Amino acid sequence: MNTYVMGEIATVLAITALAGMLIGWCIKSLFTDRTERKVREFVAQDVDNATADVKLIQATLDKKEAELRDATVELQQLRGRDVSLKAGNSTQIQEINALKTELAESRQTLERNRAEFNAFRNEKQTETLTLTNKLAGFQAGGPVYDERIKEANETITALRTAVQENDKIIDSLRARVKEGDQSVESLRMQLKTVESAARDVQSAEDERKAEIISLSNQLREISIQRDNFKRDFEQSTESKNAEIANHQDRLEELANVRNLLSRKEQDYNKLNQESRELSARSGAQITELKRAVADRDSTQAQTQKELKQLLDQIKTLKTDNKNVIASQEKQLASLQNQLDTASANLKAATAELGQKRVARQEIETKNAEVAALNDLLRDVSGKRDSLQNRITDFEKQLEIAAKNAENASDLQKQLQELEATVATRDTQIAKLKSEMVDVSAKRRRLEADVGELKSAGNKIQRTLTAEAASKLTALNGRLLETEKTTATLRSDLKQREDLVSKLQGEIDELVSNRDALAEELDELKSASAKQAQTATTEAESKLSALNAEMRERDNKIEKLRTAMSEMTSSRDQLASMVSELKGRAEQLESFKSEMQQTVTDRSAELQQRSVAYAKLQSEFQNLTVTRDDYETRLNQLRARVDEQSHTSEAEIARLKAQVADLRSQLSLAQSENQHLSEELSGTEELKLKITERESEIQKLQINSRDAVAASSLDTALEEHAKKNATLTSVLQERDAEIGRLNAIITDNRVGSKQHTSEISLLKQEVESQSTLIQSLEEQAENTLVLHKKIASQSTEIEELRASLYEVQHNNSVTTSTGAPAANSSVDERLLQLQQQLNVKEIDLQRLKNQAEGAKELQSQNEELKRAITARNRELQQTRLELASVAATTGRDTATTNTDASDAGAAASAHTEVSTRAAKTKPRVFVRPGATASELAGTELIKPSRAQYTRDGYKLTSADGTDDLTLLPGIDKNSAYALSQNGIAEFEQIALWERREVAHFAERANVPAALAESYDWPGCARQILNGSYRRDKKMETLGTA
Repeated sequence: MNTYVMGEIATVLAITALAGMLIGWCIKSLFTDRTERKVREFVAQDVDNATADVKLIQATLDKKEAELRDATVELQQLRGRDVSLKAGNSTQIQEINALKTELAESRQTLERNRAEFNAFRNEKQTETLTLTNKLAGFQAGGPVYDERIKEANETITALRTAVQENDKIIDSLRARVKEGDQSVESLRMQLKTVESAARDVQSAEDERKAEIISLSNQLREISIQRDNFKRDFEQSTESKNAEIANHQDRLEELANVRNLLSRKEQDYNKLNQESRELSARSGAQITELKRAVADRDSTQAQTQKELKQLLDQIKTLKTDNKNVIASQEKQLASLQNQLDTASANLKAATAELGQKRVARQEIETKNAEVAALNDLLRDVSGKRDSLQNRITDFEKQLEIAAKNAENASDLQKQLQELEATVATRDTQIAKLKSEMVDVSAKRRRLEADVGELKSAGNKIQRTLTAEAASKLTALNGRLLETEKTTATLRSDLKQREDLVSKLQGEIDELVSNRDALAEELDELKSASAKQAQTATTEAESKLSALNAEMRERDNKIEKLRTAMSEMTSSRDQLASMVSELKGRAEQLESFKSEMQQTVTDRSAELQQRSVAYAKLQSEFQNLTVTRDDYETRLNQLRARVDEQSHTSEAEIARLKAQVADLRSQLSLAQSENQHLSEELSGTEELKLKITERESEIQKLQINSRDAVAASSLDTALEEHAKKNATLTSVLQERDAEIGRLNAIITDNRVGSKQHTSEISLLKQEVESQSTLIQSLEEQAENTLVLHKKIASQSTEIEELRASLYEVQHNNSVTTSTGAPAANSSVDERLLQLQQQLNVKEIDLQRLKNQAEGAKELQSQNEELKRAITARNRELQQTRLELASVAATTGRDTATTNTDASDAGAAASAHTEVSTRAAKTKPRVFVRPGATASELAGTELIKPSRAQYTRDGYKLTSADGTDDLTLLPGIDKNSAYALSQNGIAEFEQIALWERREVAHFAERANVPAALAESYDWPGCARQILNGSYRRDKKMETLGTA
C-alpha cells in the first residue's frame, strides 16, 4: 500500500516537474534573461508550494485514518461510560451536601451581620437625635456666649466622628455582604460549569457519531471523485495551456513597455540635469546682479548723503556770505548791485547743478567776474573756490551715479532676459512633468498587468494544489481499495491452502491405491500366469489404462506443484505485508492504550462534574426558594415605602405652606426695610443743615425733627428684629420637621441615592436660608445700632451747638461790658467746642456712610426673596421626584455622603453670605481729623463706643484720639510716629495681621520680634471689649 502511494506521489511530482520544465523552456525561448530568472523563480516557488501542499495533504490523510480508528475505540469506551457515571453519582451527592452546609453557614453569618448592623444603626440614630436636639436647643437659646459656642463645637466634632465611625462600620458590613454574594455567585458558576461540561460530553458524543457518518459518506464520495479527477485534470491542463499563452503575450508587452520606460527615464534625467545646470547658472547670475544692484544702491545712497552734506555746506556758506556782506555794506555800497547780480547768478547756478553739466562753466565765469569786482572779497572767493571744488566733486559723483544708473538699467534688462529664459525652462519642465505623469500612468497600468499575472500565477498554483489534493484523495481511495484487495487475497489464500491440503490428501490416496494395485498385479501375475492368458490381456489393457490415468495424475501433480510454488511466493509477499500490518497493529494498540487512559481520566472528571452538578442543582433550587422569600419581603417593603411617600408628601405640602408664610413675612420685612432706607436717606440732609450756622433756630428745629424720626426708626427696627426672630423660630421648626422626615426615611431604609441627594439638597437649602436670615438679622441689628448712634450723635451735636450758642451769647455780653480777661477763657472754650463739633461731624459722617450700607440691605433682601422663590420651585420639583422615587424604588438608601453634602451646603451658604457682604463699601483706615469731603464714599472701621474711664484714667487722649501708649512697647514717640502714618485708633490695630504688625513696628522703631511677642492686635481687641490688663496692679476696663 505504501509503495503504491509513493508511486502515485512520484507520478504527481513528475507531472509537476515536467510542467515546470515546459513552462521554463517556453519562457526561456520567449523572454530575456532577466524575465527568465523571475519566471523560473516564480515557477520553482509554485512547484515547491505544490510539493509542500501534497506532503501536507498526505500527512492529513494519515491523521484522518488514525482519527477514524481512535473514534471507533472512543465510541466503544463512551458506550461503557454510563456505568461509570452512575457509579460516580454518590460522590456528587456528598459534594452537594457539603455545599449546602457552607451556604447555611454563610446565611447565618449574613443574618448576624444584619442584626449587628441594625443594632449599630439604632444606637447611632439615638446619638444623632440627641445631638440634633442639643443643636436645636442651642439655636433656640437666648444670647450666645463663648461657653455655648465651645459646647456646640464639641458636639459637632463628636457628631462628625460618630458619623465617620458609622460609615466605616457600614462599609465593613457591605464588604461582608459582598463576600456572601460572591460565594453564592461562585456556587452558581460551578453549577454552570458542570452543566456546560455535561453538554460538552453530549456534544462530543454527537460529534463522534456525526464524524463516523461523515467518514462513511466520504468513503463513498472518494470513489466518485476519483473518476471525476481525470476529467478535471484534463480540462485544467487545457485551460493552463491557454493561460500560459496569454501570459506569454502579456510578458512580451511588459518587455516593450519596460524598454519605453527606461528610455523615458533617461530623457527625463537628462532634462533634469540640464534644468538644474540652468537654474544654478541663472541663480549665480541673479545673485551677482543683486550684489551689483546693492553696491550701486549703496553708492547712490552715499552720493545722496554727500549731496545733502554739500547742500548744507552751501547753505552755511550762504549764511556766512550774508554776514560778511552785512558787515561790509558800508565799504561795498558801490558794489552792491554787482554782488546782488552775482548772488542771483550763484543761486541759479546751484539750482541747475543737478540738471545740467554746463553749470560748471557758468559758475567759473561768474566767480571770475565776482573776483574782479572787489579785492575785499578775497575771503569770499577762497570760500567759493572750496565750494567750487566741492561742486566739481559733486558733479563727478553725479556722473558716477548716472553711469551706475545706466549699468543698473542694463542689469535690469539682463534680469528680464534671464526671467524669460527661466520661464521657457519652466514650460519645458512642465511639459516633461506631464510626460512623466503619462509615463507613471503607463507604469501603473503595467504594474496592474503584472499584478494580474501574479494573480493568475496564484490561481494556477491554487489549481495545482487543488489537483494535488484531489489526487491525494484518489490515492486514499486507492489505498482503501488495496486494503480491500488484500483482505480478499487473504481469503483466497486461505481457500487455496485448503485446496492444497485437500489435493495432497487426494494425491496420497492415489499413491496408496497405486501401490495396492501394483501388489495386486504382482499377485495376479503370479497366480494367474498359469490359469488365464485372457486375463493377462485384460490386465495389460487395464494396466495401460491405469498408466494413462497415472500419467494424467502426474501431470496434474506437476501443475499443482507449480501452483504451490506460486502460492509460496505469494505467501511470502503476504507474510511481509502481514508483518507490516502487525507493526501498525502494535502502534495502534499502544495508541489505544493511551486513549483508554485518557478516556478513564475523562470519565473520572465527568463523574466528579456530575456530582458537583447535582449538588449545585439542589443548591439552585434552595436559592430559588430564598429568592421567592426575598421577593415577598421586597413587596412588603415597597408597600411600606408607598405609605411613607404619602406621609412625606403631606409633610412637604405643609412645609410648602410654611414657606409661603415665610415669603409673605419676608416681603413685609423687605417693604419695611425699604421704608426705613427711605427714612435713613433723609439723614443725609444733616450735613447741609449743620454747615448752615447762620440760622441756629432753624437747625435746632430740624435736629428736633430728626430726633423724632430717629426714635420712630428705632421702634420700627425693633419690630423688624422681632419679625426676624419669629422667622428664625419658624425656620428652626422647619429644620426639626426635616430632621424628623430624614429619621423616618433612614429608619425605613427605603429609597435610592437620588432620594438621599434630594434630602441633602433640602437640608442645604434650609441651612442656606437660615444663614441668610441670620445675616439679615445681623444687618438689622447693625442698622439699629447705626440709628442709635445717629440719634446720639445728633443729640450731642445739638448740645454742643447749644453750648456754643451760649458761649457766643456770653462772649457778646462780656464784650459789651468790656472784660478782656474773660475773653481769653471764652475763646479757649470756643476752640474746644469747635474741635469737639468737628469730631462729632466726622463721627456723624461715618455713621451716614454706614447708613448708606443699610441701603444694600434692601437689595440683599430682594436677592434673598428671588433665591427663596427659586429654591421653593426646586423644592416643589424635588417633592414630585421624591414621590416618584418612593413609588418606584425599593432598595436601601446609601447614607454615607449625607454629612459631606451638609458640609457642602454650609460652605455654599457661607460663600453666598460672604459674596453678598463683599458688595458693601470698602473698609479703609481714616486719619484722625479728616474732613467730610475726605470721608465721602468710605465705610469706617471705628464702631461707636463710649469713653472707657476708671480712676481718672482715660482711654482717649486730650485731642480725641485713642491713647496708644496703653499697648506694650509703645511710648509717646512711637505713638506719634504711628499717628503720623494714619494709625490713631485701637479699631485699626485690632484688624492688623503679621505683615502689618511688622510694617508699623518698623515705623514706630520697635523690633519686629518684640512686636509679635506683644501681640498688639490681641491687646487692642481686649481694650475694646474691656478685658485688657496691662499689669497685675491694673484692673480690667469696664464698658459704659
